[in-house]
Amino acid sequence: MTSDSIIVKLKPDQLKDIVSSFMEFDQNKNGYISYKEMKECLNRAHVAHDDAEISAVMSSMDNDRDGNVSFEEYLKFTSRALIGDTQISQPIPAQPKISQPKVSQPKKSQPSKPTQKKLDSF
Repeated sequence: MTSDSIIVKLKPDQLKDIVSSFMEFDQNKNGYISYKEMKECLNRAHVAHDDAEISAVMSSMDNDRDGNVSFEEYLKFTSRALIGDTQISQPIPAQPKISQPKVSQPKKSQPSKPTQKKLDSF
């Protein structure tokens, strides 16, 4: 099991958040996070990522190198990140890159025309 010294440094709400986030990633409820589950969860949350970033994070968490992240591995990794342990092999981004939709603004010199929606598209 994960070192008790890491867990005791966590606040109860932090531990609860770790458990909740693991359960969100582990969609098939087998007790492990796969690469596919990680990618799908990030997509659902609209978190911008690329395959290399997912691979790097998975590699940092997957201590036994079985290709999946167990709850113990996830707890150890996220606990260290929360308490500021710099011994993590891959750096964690300070903030996730969240995709922002691009909104085009109408030109001020021309009034914008309302768009007509087709009823059969609803």
